[in-house]
Order: sequence, then structure tokens, then C-alpha cells
Amino acid sequence: MSMSFGGIAGAAAKTVTSPLERVRILAQTGESKQGMVRTMFVIYRTEGAKGFWRGNGTNILRIFPHKGILFMCNDTYKELIATLSGAESHAHLSTSMYFAAGSMSGITATFVTYPLDVVRTRLSGKYAAEGRANSIIGIARMTVAREGVRGMYKGMFPTLLGAVPYEGVKFGMFDVCKKAISPWVGGIMESDRFTDKNQKVVVHLLAGAMAASISGFIIYPNDTTRRMLQLDGEGGKAKRFRGLLDCYKYIYRKEGLRRFYRGILPYTIRMVPNAAIQFAVYEYLKLAAGF
Repeated sequence: MSMSFGGIAGAAAKTVTSPLERVRILAQTGESKQGMVRTMFVIYRTEGAKGFWRGNGTNILRIFPHKGILFMCNDTYKELIATLSGAESHAHLSTSMYFAAGSMSGITATFVTYPLDVVRTRLSGKYAAEGRANSIIGIARMTVAREGVRGMYKGMFPTLLGAVPYEGVKFGMFDVCKKAISPWVGGIMESDRFTDKNQKVVVHLLAGAMAASISGFIIYPNDTTRRMLQLDGEGGKAKRFRGLLDCYKYIYRKEGLRRFYRGILPYTIRMVPNAAIQFAVYEYLKLAAGF
């Protein structure tokens, strides 16, 4: 059940924040070098309102299993680590143990769902154009035909490299923040109107937002590099990068350190509510089901 709850939570959060995700990916891939607001105007003018959700179908196909596996594995790994370390329960684990559980969950989920991430990037990382594949199946077929199956795993190394600190920090900080703010939220919400269930959902909402802000800033440069690698050689074009380090060097030489953080404003605005919704919805579903 926890896998289904995680999938629903991830799909809900991604759909709500999809417009900002589209702007962020266009900025990261270099398709748009304008500001957030101007990019939104260009999307609306060239593709209409539905352009803000371009690639969201692929994203949900990817995110449902990804977040389902992620949350399920995180709970499983925490219980496993608690058993192996002799802790009374996963609630008594150290911060480093939470980090380890989150990192292992991120690696597991990323490996399973990565091809859908490549398709999503190629679908939403370019403006719509005549003659360009504009569907999930179309892009997947074109990628395999021109680049082989390996093309569906392009940029996977930096993704796995990023999954360790990102999910580790996010889940680790989430549990730390949850413990820190629980008494504070409980004090504010001391009223007959607020049940323990309400308080738990609010705690998860706030802790998720705080954890996402910290982990997102740390891992953003790696995410930018991953997007560039995913689009490299698309449609039979000549490849620019020999690998991860070459991509890092190219970006730094050409546009400097700031290029790694292009699109971070819509990313941050999107990531905070995205993670908050994920954790809150996941907790609400678990409580509603009696877990």
C-alpha cells in the first residue's frame, strides 16, 4: 500500500507544480535564456495553456512508480537499518542512518524509472516544433532508433550520483525537521478543532518544504549537467560532451558558475510546495488507511 500512496502523492505534487517545472527545464537545457516570467509568456504564446503541462503525462508515468518505490523503499530501508543496528524502532535512528536510507531509496527508484526521465526531458526541454516528435512513444522510438537502448540511459551516472546526496539529505533533513517542529506545531494547534491527524499532516507539510529547500540547492548544479547530457546528441546531432566531467568543464568555461544555477528560481518555487505536498499527502493517505 505504501508504494501506491507514494505514487499518488508524487503524481499530485508534480501536476500542481508542472508549469514551473516546464520553465525550469527550458532554462536548464539552454532552450530559454530569458527570465521565468518571459519564458512563461513564450510558452503560452507558442503552445497555449496546455504547453505548461507538456511532458507532464510522461512525468506522471515516471513519477508514480518512482515516488512509489522511493517512499516504500525509504520505509523499508529505515526498518531494516533499525533492525540491523539494534535500534528500538526507526524513530530512534541517527541522522546519518536517515541519510543512508534516503540515499539507497533514491538509487533504487532512479535505476528502475530512468528511461522515462530521459523521454520527459526531451519532450519538455524543447519548445514544440513542426517535424519534431511530440509524444511519449514517438520520442522513445526515435531515441532507440537513432541512439540505441543506451540512449534511454544517457546521463544516468550523474543522476545516480545526485540521487545519493539529494534523497539522502531530503529524507534525512525531513526526519530531523519533523522531530524539531513537532512540539512547535503541537503547541500552536492545541485545540479541539485540530486532531492528532491534522497536526501530523501539517508537520509533514512544513518538514517536507524545509528539507526540499536544503537538498535542492545542494544538488542543483548536478541536475543541470544531467539535463544537458540527456539532450546531447538528440535527433542524430553531433555529441558535444565526452562524459560528466567534460560537461561540467564545458558549462563552466562557456558561461561560468552562474550557468549551473540557471532556472533555480522556478525550481525552488516549485520544489518547496512539491515536496511539501508529497510528504503531506503520503502521510494523510497512510493515516486514512490506518497505517
